[in-house]
Amino acid sequence: MRSVEWLAAAAADPRACKRQWEHGTGFVLLEAGRYWNVLSVPEELGLSALDML
Repeated sequence: MRSVEWLAAAAADPRACKRQWEHGTGFVLLEAGRYWNVLSVPEELGLSALDML
């Protein structure tokens, strides 16, 4: 799963991150800006963009 490897790489400790996903709660906070960013938009615009994807 390349996507899991890529996303875990954004964690300070990628191995610990993957262990938490596999054996923990399934939730890990990842810092935005290293490999990906967060964009906040109005709900209507976000839902329209999601429909297009």
